[in-house]
Amino acid sequence: MRRPLALLACLVALLVAAPFESAAGAAEAADPWTLLAQTRERMHEAGPKLLSFTQTYLPTGFDRGEEESGHVALDLPKCVRWDYDNPYPKSFLLCGETLWSWNSGEPAGHVYDLDQAQPGLDLLLLATDELAQRYTATAQPAGAATRVQLVPKAGAGTNVLRDAGILIDGDGHLRELTYRDAEGNRTTFRFTERRALSDRTVFTPPTNVKWRRETGAQTP
Repeated sequence: MRRPLALLACLVALLVAAPFESAAGAAEAADPWTLLAQTRERMHEAGPKLLSFTQTYLPTGFDRGEEESGHVALDLPKCVRWDYDNPYPKSFLLCGETLWSWNSGEPAGHVYDLDQAQPGLDLLLLATDELAQRYTATAQPAGAATRVQLVPKAGAGTNVLRDAGILIDGDGHLRELTYRDAEGNRTTFRFTERRALSDRTVFTPPTNVKWRRETGAQTP
């Protein structure tokens, strides 16, 4: 299975934008973009975090998907690192506009230069007033939680992402993150742990890997 780098970056971006506040406060927000801008600042001030996740990829037309698990390290707005543990160890590190991709135990990895205006990645790097020209954002109650939904506007050039959403529980913690690509394939991340991260060396690419610079936009 292969996924565009932009969609991986989109997941990163949604973590940046996830409103870690009360569900009621998010649901009542009159302007989702103001909420997202304030949240980015709060998460930056909170310092590095480590979250465990389970990921399910459900292709269009299927009832059962493929499952992977691992953890994600956040040092916002500088870097995000995804480490998949099961069933196949692999890692992705995004810092600024550079993304490193490697598989555990293999001597070579790949490095990409990304355009900050690329759909998905734009959610992480562009200012919220610029994003509001490309996407619509809404916050709605979902039982005891709140769901924040992002949908590309028609003609905005976001042809890799159909929609994306984040689910925040009543305590203000990120519970679930979901997106659909242009073909309708659905990827869902469910988070079970969130704790402080003191080891910032995880945001440095490993030195024992030989890096190959790539121009494509695909991940394993």
